[in-house]
Amino acid sequence: MNRSGRPRLYCAVRDCKHNEKTCFRGFFIFPSEPARFKLWALNCARRDLINKGIEKRTHYRVCGCHFVDKMFCNVQKNRLQRDAAPTKLIELWSKTRENSYMFGTKIAESKSKKPCCAVFVFTETKE
Repeated sequence: MNRSGRPRLYCAVRDCKHNEKTCFRGFFIFPSEPARFKLWALNCARRDLINKGIEKRTHYRVCGCHFVDKMFCNVQKNRLQRDAAPTKLIELWSKTRENSYMFGTKIAESKSKKPCCAVFVFTETKE
């Protein structure tokens, strides 16, 4: 909890360690439309959120670090466009570059040994 007595905000993207103290780009609540909610959950590598249901969407937020600049409406980067979706994920440097796949989509390779955000394009697969 923070000083105001409310729980601290954490990013819902898998393996992202950002919270309201470490990310200054703001946090965005999952969308209320079912199709967009599912897209956000999949893009965040959080299939478990789909099973929890859209009614719990306000409990989960994505930090602004996971959105490319063109997804923002303004220069302050505190408002998202209507069709915005998180497209930057945390790439785990512990995986080999050849095996860094997420949901069947290869994510960008990093020359650095530190975790970084990698842009990827999600293509939905039939289950």
